[in-house]
Amino acid sequence: MAAFGTATIWMRGEVMHFEVLVEDASGKIALAHIIEKILGPNGQVLNNYVQDSICGTWEKLADAVYPGGSQKLKQLGWPHTGKAKCEWAEKISPYINVDTNHSKSFQVFRHGIRHLAGMI
Repeated sequence: MAAFGTATIWMRGEVMHFEVLVEDASGKIALAHIIEKILGPNGQVLNNYVQDSICGTWEKLADAVYPGGSQKLKQLGWPHTGKAKCEWAEKISPYINVDTNHSKSFQVFRHGIRHLAGMI
């Protein structure tokens, strides 16, 4: 069976987004090569991330996107670490769909916020 799937590319401001649906293993291998070309070698850091695991999430993100990674931020200390986290939150948050997020911890958080806001 030949590999098949769909790819969608769109822009939001200056950021390009890729959505890819892969239907089989050979497509997954090809996608891994494409992602490495897009993200560079540090993009591989995120391949080891397991959602809702206790793994040093901000450190993994820093290793993927911050020059010098989490070690550099830890050396710089506060307020540099907090500033970087806030910048990431501002850039990431417009792309989060709170209704389809699969993270159990996020779902509990979302439910609590909606409860406090009187939405449920």
